Amino acid sequence: MDNGREERNIVMFPFMALARLLERKEGYIVTIVNTPLNIQRLGPSLPSKTNIRLAEIPFHGTNYGLQPGVENTRTLTAELTCCMLEDSENLESPFKSLLINITEQDSRVPEFLLPDFPEASKIQQSQLENDFRLTDSTNALWLFRTRRFSHCFCSDAILLNTMEGLRDIGVKHFRRKMGGKPVWMIGPACSSMKNDAYNQEERSEKRSSKTDSCCERLDLNPPASVLYVSFGSHNTILPSQMMELALSLEASNKAFIWVIRPPFGFSSTEDFRAE
Repeated sequence: MDNGREERNIVMFPFMALARLLERKEGYIVTIVNTPLNIQRLGPSLPSKTNIRLAEIPFHGTNYGLQPGVENTRTLTAELTCCMLEDSENLESPFKSLLINITEQDSRVPEFLLPDFPEASKIQQSQLENDFRLTDSTNALWLFRTRRFSHCFCSDAILLNTMEGLRDIGVKHFRRKMGGKPVWMIGPACSSMKNDAYNQEERSEKRSSKTDSCCERLDLNPPASVLYVSFGSHNTILPSQMMELALSLEASNKAFIWVIRPPFGFSSTEDFRAE
């Protein structure tokens, strides 16, 4: 904050002249991103008082046939320039990590929209699972999910473990992506049945016991008076978010059932801390 006004951070890679123009506008911090040797050359050109920051990301040109100390195209042949362009693709991951670090340091989340999902509101980075926030498009799990979804939309129909009224906007999105093919809601699916073979196993008996306990608690309350909180069988939240949610549920003075999974950073077998 500067004189009570919020400063916006513009991250540039790597046009210096435009950065100087933006710096003249009040309320902006400009971060110039480049490789180490280029940052060394840029540093002396900055005025003594400036809102321009310099940030380095690693460059390993020797892996692609470049000589040590070569980090720009000024003295390169056309052939070696192609090598540098090829190596520049490897800057994606460290550049993304740098953006995450800048965001965390500034205590602000850059919001973004989903181009093919206009009905959805803006998404914040903190809402994404760790494997999306902290990895890039070369990550094995990222690639697996991409392949899975591409095959999903090529199928003859999709079954969704939800109901229309619960995720109406998401269902509309899947129907549009399927191009008129069937999208069936079959959930929420649960294993509360007592007489099927699956529930005869010891593990399922314990689950059924917990279900019975919840049902008994629900029966003690008037209809439509109990809050149900769950993030699904695979998702969880940050410890700080879990604490805020707990305080909010307590402050609501409403009866609730909360399906809790360990927060980020905790093992599924680890005991909850005292707080």
